Amino acid sequence: ADLRDAEAALRSGAGAARDAATAFRTLTGTDPTPGQPERAAPPPVGEAALRALPAAAVARSSSDLARAEERLAQVRDRASPTVFGGWRRERDMTGEPYIDRLLVGVRIPFAYAPQVNERVATARAEATLAEATLATVARTLIATDARARAQAEDAAAIANLADQRHRALAEQAGLAEAAYRAGNLPFAEVVRVRAAIAGADAQRRRARVEQGRAASLINQTLGLEPQ
Repeated sequence: ADLRDAEAALRSGAGAARDAATAFRTLTGTDPTPGQPERAAPPPVGEAALRALPAAAVARSSSDLARAEERLAQVRDRASPTVFGGWRRERDMTGEPYIDRLLVGVRIPFAYAPQVNERVATARAEATLAEATLATVARTLIATDARARAQAEDAAAIANLADQRHRALAEQAGLAEAAYRAGNLPFAEVVRVRAAIAGADAQRRRARVEQGRAASLINQTLGLEPQ
């Protein structure tokens, strides 16, 4: 029964690994490569932390565009002139035949203060909204990063405890096997200790996975691609 349970757990782990590889390939377009666990990037500092975030880039460009529109509306107090053309059928004097003449003209709109003020107010409101969005993105980044780093610290502490437990059980297994060879301990107790070591090893591996996942979450929060 224990062997069947171990085989089932192994198949479940292999399936989870395939799903993780598929998700990584979908997100990055590359195949995952074995190596060192992903390391978390340093904490965000100032404006440099927002450069990699698409939401911040959109908000910043929207703010710049709206401010440019506001400045343009303040200096351009009327609509742009338009050129028009057409044909006119007329005659120079009574009794002469009608002729078609080409007409080309330019329309120059008059300045209208309410329209100018409306354009300036609209551009100013759009700029204010974009700047508020950028500030919200910055606050969200700081909060999300702090939460992710707290999770990373917890994962590191759990991984450290799992390593300590595994080492302690490995020492206990050595003593149990020595006692079994001396005839002072039944074989069932040795098997129990070995099973505990296997469980501790699985727990240690899961803790390392969680530690890497926490680092990946930090990097994702900062807009960095998975390593």
